[in-house]
Amino acid sequence: MKMISCFRYPLRTPLSILVLLLALIVCPFANAQSKAPKLTLEKALRTALSKNPSVQGADASRSAARADTAIARSAFFPRLDLFETLSRTNSPPMVFTYKLSQEMFTQQDFAINRLNDPGPRSNLQTRIVLTQPLFNQGREYIGYRLSRVAENIAVLDRSTVSQAVAFAVENAYYKVLLAKESVNVLKNALKTAQAHEDLAAKRHRAGLALKSDVLAAEVQRIDIERQLLRAEGNLDIAMAGLNQAMGEDQDIRWDLQPVPDTELQKRDIAYWIQMAHAHRPEIHRAEQGLEMARLKSRGARWRFLPSVNLQGTYESDAQDIGSADGDSWSLMAIASINLFNGLGDRARLRAAEAEEKKAEARAAEIRSQVDLQVRKAYFDLLTARKQLDVTARAVDKAKETLRILKSRYENGLALMVELLSADTFLKEAEVRQAQAKFDVKTALARLEHKAGVLLNQENM
Repeated sequence: MKMISCFRYPLRTPLSILVLLLALIVCPFANAQSKAPKLTLEKALRTALSKNPSVQGADASRSAARADTAIARSAFFPRLDLFETLSRTNSPPMVFTYKLSQEMFTQQDFAINRLNDPGPRSNLQTRIVLTQPLFNQGREYIGYRLSRVAENIAVLDRSTVSQAVAFAVENAYYKVLLAKESVNVLKNALKTAQAHEDLAAKRHRAGLALKSDVLAAEVQRIDIERQLLRAEGNLDIAMAGLNQAMGEDQDIRWDLQPVPDTELQKRDIAYWIQMAHAHRPEIHRAEQGLEMARLKSRGARWRFLPSVNLQGTYESDAQDIGSADGDSWSLMAIASINLFNGLGDRARLRAAEAEEKKAEARAAEIRSQVDLQVRKAYFDLLTARKQLDVTARAVDKAKETLRILKSRYENGLALMVELLSADTFLKEAEVRQAQAKFDVKTALARLEHKAGVLLNQENM
């Protein structure tokens, strides 16, 4: 981190003194602002689970599913409706009915001319209807159970998204660490290349080396500078990718803290498959999908049953607002059963039973796919650990080779091309070692992801 220099000019005038005072106030603040905030992997995961748009969308879907469950639950409660109707007519049957409902029918209304040719009459009707559903071919029960299953699926979908986002964040975090380590490797390689160039120039001035040695060392230094520029660009891209996965502004620069190497207990493939069957949300989602198909199949069978409901009505009729009313009430038990609808219910039942079998096959397929994913991740981790051991040994041998060749070159017993070749081999070995460390951490995160325990602190 570069510090901001605030003292460039000598203090010769009062204005210079004023500038100094301002600098003493501003510079510490500017330096504090330029320092990158620290970021740990745990903090990155917590940030992503609260700010990542995919997680927020899954949370919204889960809230919507809860609301749908509340809607389905309301079907069990009675329904109360209020109806207001204002009408005016001279239709004989309707006028006759209005007078009866308003309790204003008299002996004179039996006159033939008044029955056949009544004058216009108004009616203001108020009806309150209470309906209590009892059994409507199981629609209330099936609807509620389906909504509960849909809510469970929304929760599992949220877990799936969270796991995927967590893996993306962890992968991006390791990429930034890898990019930073690659930059450091190249910076060290650049220092070594500069030292080799200075050594070649010194020996050339002493008449102990050819000009071509100096030029070769200079070319190698320039090539490493080019690689360093690319590595620094890759670091910027990796940092932006991490911010994107976290749901943060992509321009933020973090000071990433190293992730300690935690060695899990040796567990065999059977353990990880067992964990996946217990924790992978995709498996439980497939099981919930099967439960949903079974409920729909049951609902299709219940379509052959009758519907039974209770209904109570209170009615008030008046000729106009404020006049005397006639009121009445009624209680009814209403039952109905479909006798024939073109065999549509039987077709629905066959379709529901076929969907149930399809859901069973899908659940079995998901379990098989998860098993394969876990196996691949498990063996990828074993391979990555072996590769890390190999690269560590390669780095040790490359360092020793470079040390020997540098000593031999200083004593005129080796060529510059040999020294530069050893330098290049060490740089490449260190880059491969950094990549191998990244591969091990990523492989472990992928195995935990495929086993459904990436966010389980016991396995982090």
